[in-house]
Amino acid sequence: WDFETGLRYDYVRIDAFYYQGDSLQSPVRKFDNTSATLGATRSFGHHWLLKLNLGTAWRPPSISELYSNGLHHGAAAIEAGNSHLNLEQSNSIQFGGQYKSKRFSLNLDLYHMYFNNYIYLKPNGVELTIKGAFPSFVYQSIKANYSGIDFNLDLHVSQSIIYHLKYNFVRALNLIDRTFLVGIPADRLRNGFSYYKKFATESALNCSITGDYVFKQSRYDENADYVSPPSDYLLFNLEMNYEFKMKEKNIQLAITIDNLLNKTYRDYMNRFRYFTDEMGRNIGFKINYKF
Repeated sequence: WDFETGLRYDYVRIDAFYYQGDSLQSPVRKFDNTSATLGATRSFGHHWLLKLNLGTAWRPPSISELYSNGLHHGAAAIEAGNSHLNLEQSNSIQFGGQYKSKRFSLNLDLYHMYFNNYIYLKPNGVELTIKGAFPSFVYQSIKANYSGIDFNLDLHVSQSIIYHLKYNFVRALNLIDRTFLVGIPADRLRNGFSYYKKFATESALNCSITGDYVFKQSRYDENADYVSPPSDYLLFNLEMNYEFKMKEKNIQLAITIDNLLNKTYRDYMNRFRYFTDEMGRNIGFKINYKF
C-alpha cells in the first residue's frame, strides 16, 4: 500500500454590515478549525487499483446563510438567514476501485459522510408581500448523513468509437427527525458514444451523442416542500468539434445541441421548477482560435 496524509488549518473572519430598521449592524464572526486526510492506494498487476480515503473537513457559514433577509430576486423566493449558525463539519470515508485495459476502463467509488451542523435551506411556508406570494426558506443546521456511489465505464468499441456509461446516486438523511433531506439530486444515468478521428492534414474530428436519464426523486419528506418532485425525464445531447491548422495556428469549430428533441421537463434541483419548465432545445456555436 502507498499512503498519503495531509493536515490543514484555516482561519476565517467575516465582517458584515446591514441595517436593522434604521440601525446599522456590524457583526463580526470568527471561525477556525483543522482538516485532515489519509489516503491509501494499492495496485494489483497492471490493471487494478484500489483506493481508500479518510478525511475531515469544515467550512464557515456564508454571508447569505448568516444574514439573508428578504426577497431573492434571482430565485423568486424569500430567504432568511440564521446569525447563530456555527461552522459545518464533516467526517468522510471513500472506497474505490479502478480497472484499466486497452478495451475498457472502469471506475467505482463508494462514499459516506457524517455532517455535524450541516447547513441547508429549509422550505418555510409561503409569504405574502405587496409584490405577490413567494415561497419562503430559512437556513438551518442539523446532523446529517450522506452516502452515494459513482460508477463510470468506458468501452472501446473500435479504434475510433467509445461507449460511455455513467451512474450516480446519493442518499441524504436528516438525523434529527430521521427524514430525507430536501434538495438532494435524484439518481442519474448517462450513456452515449463518442467518435474521434485524426486526419493526415493535422486536423481532427470529435463527435459525441449522449442520453441523460434522470429518475424521479422518490426519497423526500412529503411535508418539507411546496410541491412533489417532478417526473423523470430523458434528454439527448449532441456535440461536434472540428480542429484544424491555418498558418500554423490552431482553430476549433464546435456546435453543441442540448436537449436535442426539445423535451419538456422540470429538474428537481432547480427551484424555478415551482413556476416553469426548463429550457428547451439550446444550440450553441463556438470558434476557438489559439495563438
